[in-house]
Amino acid sequence: MEDDSRQQATPSLPPLGSDAVTLYHHALEEGPLTNEASGTSGMTPQAYSLSLAALRAWQLLQPGAAPGTWEAASAHHAIATLIGPYEDALRRTGTELRRHQEQLTEHRATLEALPLPRAHERSGSEEVLELLPDVHAARSAISACAAECRTEVVSLQPGGGRPPEILADALPRDLALLDRGIKIRSIYQHPARFHQPTQDYVRTVTSAGSQIRTLDELSGQMIIVDQRVAFIPDRFRHRGAVVIRQPSAVAFLYDAFQQSWNRAAPYHSGPVAARTVTEEIKRTVAILLADGWKDEVIARRLGLSPRTCRRHISELLEQLGARSRTQAGVLIHAQGLHLAPTEPKERPEAAAVAEQPVR
Repeated sequence: MEDDSRQQATPSLPPLGSDAVTLYHHALEEGPLTNEASGTSGMTPQAYSLSLAALRAWQLLQPGAAPGTWEAASAHHAIATLIGPYEDALRRTGTELRRHQEQLTEHRATLEALPLPRAHERSGSEEVLELLPDVHAARSAISACAAECRTEVVSLQPGGGRPPEILADALPRDLALLDRGIKIRSIYQHPARFHQPTQDYVRTVTSAGSQIRTLDELSGQMIIVDQRVAFIPDRFRHRGAVVIRQPSAVAFLYDAFQQSWNRAAPYHSGPVAARTVTEEIKRTVAILLADGWKDEVIARRLGLSPRTCRRHISELLEQLGARSRTQAGVLIHAQGLHLAPTEPKERPEAAAVAEQPVR
């Protein structure tokens, strides 16, 4: 199949312009053409030569009885000669594709009939946690689950803008879901509003009916399909994922998503929205700074680049007139900027943010 597709590449043909059509009519009415213009239809030698070459490329001329002459061929002859072989190759390719699709469907059924790997022992029920070893397995499982979705897909997408290749992979899948009437709701972090590829993706999917909001902090990446299957990162396996089907656990995660959704702001990328979320980001930076978090941890938690995070901290110190981070923390508390407690500093940094999110 692959060899056929390479050998039968669609031909590259010159334009069949008005001069070529005029010359073709001349050949039909007046008889064979020669290689030289000889004043045919008042064409210049160059126009005649180009038209003759175009007609030959389109298989509308064939060698005449006399040497150096060309007779008009019918359009049906040109179709059979020029297009027929490529149509035959496409039909063969289509047959091969259908055969491979049937084989893949059979293989999928065989694999899906196998027992799932277990992360923990069962506790009197048939629900299990499934471990996906890497990002490829995670993407495949998410796509398969989304293909069977009936009502809704919700997701948390922490960090700044998503990688362009991830967005390109997700866009056709999400548009297909929306076209089927599936509801899609996603929460990003505020910095995603300033990422052009994410802006382009959001503009496309929201015009198709998706709902997207942003928040200052997210607990981690998560995708829930139909309130029955949840995907979260496996923090102890490189770029792995955990699939959760236990109803109570999925319901708990869905409630957590809904609480974040209620606090999040609709995604907008205009100047007013940018100023609003920037102020919220700065406020959250102040809160985390006052609680003693390091720059790199603050950056990860808020989806900022380290450079942007350091700039916010520098501006905050300047605004407060503080000479050190410690003094800034004291002033933040004193001036009432620290309004919400965060997790204790003793918590390991590695657990603060999912290092290997499922994309």
